[in-house]
Amino acid sequence: MPKKHLNNYLSASDRLSEIIFGLIMAMTIIGASRIALLSGEEDINGRVIIAATLGCNIAWGLVDGLMYIFSSLIERGRYNWLVAAVKKEKEEKNAIALIDKALDSDIINDLDDEERKLLCSNVYKRMSIKEPGKVRITMDDVAGAFVCFLLTFLTAFLIVVPFFIPMVALWIKMLLSRLITFALLFGVGYAYASHTGKGKVKTAIAMVMVGLVITVVIMALGG
Repeated sequence: MPKKHLNNYLSASDRLSEIIFGLIMAMTIIGASRIALLSGEEDINGRVIIAATLGCNIAWGLVDGLMYIFSSLIERGRYNWLVAAVKKEKEEKNAIALIDKALDSDIINDLDDEERKLLCSNVYKRMSIKEPGKVRITMDDVAGAFVCFLLTFLTAFLIVVPFFIPMVALWIKMLLSRLITFALLFGVGYAYASHTGKGKVKTAIAMVMVGLVITVVIMALGG
């Protein structure tokens, strides 16, 4: 059944990670462009920076999308393997042991032995009457891959918006681009804190500081 909202395809952590990867990638490309400028490359201009940054993040987004599809196929393959293994086991306790080993998460580990045994027993009853399905790419996989691509591309696009402004010096556009990057990092840190229970402003500032460190490293290399 197709999922109703695009943000259901990725967890909050995955969505924020995609944005951070997009930010770092764009920062690196723009920094490298500045190195070329300082080296006397006169052909470097706003359009070149836009093409390089968006092109790089488009490639990264496509790779991320493919990895999302591969991960989904692997997860379904593991589930089908577990179903087959459970049905193959002649003794229920051995099948339940397989399920118990597969159910490894913070939520499951918080249960006591009796609760965990009951849960595994219920899962066993469902699995014992199922047949392993075929592992194939679904529309949900494609939609999830598109979300990965979209987050990476839009992040880069926001950063290169200043380079679309006409009649403005290139160094000013680069400055505006970095300010947008820091603002996005602040927003990512704030959003991350809302999911972890940490101090929102402190986490947002810490994320900006990480961005500043990256910027200092890039500038130290000439960017």
